[in-house]
Amino acid sequence: MEMMIIMFSPLFALVLFLFLPFWTALPIYIPIFIFGVIVNFKMMKSMKLPVKTGLEEMMGQEVVVTDDIDPEGKVRFKDEIWAATAKGERLEQGKKVRIVGSQGLMLVVANTEEKINPGKGGLAKAVNTARRNENTSAATDMKNCDFQSC
Repeated sequence: MEMMIIMFSPLFALVLFLFLPFWTALPIYIPIFIFGVIVNFKMMKSMKLPVKTGLEEMMGQEVVVTDDIDPEGKVRFKDEIWAATAKGERLEQGKKVRIVGSQGLMLVVANTEEKINPGKGGLAKAVNTARRNENTSAATDMKNCDFQSC
């Protein structure tokens, strides 16, 4: 709602011309008009930015282990604590690791010494594999679910 008011503030400010003389309303209207143009320009520019949410943004990012991962623990990603698991390895607190996938809301991490090749579709393949695993586990959960217990 606030954005709508800011977007249309130059139009609302035109009402000034109904109640005030032209030369009094004009110096009031010009700053409101300039402010509205700047805000609209910034808003349109921000709409063209790529989306920075979800698994796609997290893949390949370095995180810090906050609780030992053996086989499950916790990591910090952008000031948030996430549950994490590693592929059969023990990772100690304070170690930097890289996100390589997810299993539901649990991140799958790997030691930073392991190379992740984002080139030639490596990152996209990892994201698709993670999504496929997530979708299959959801489908399996639904098969084991009768409508009264879910």
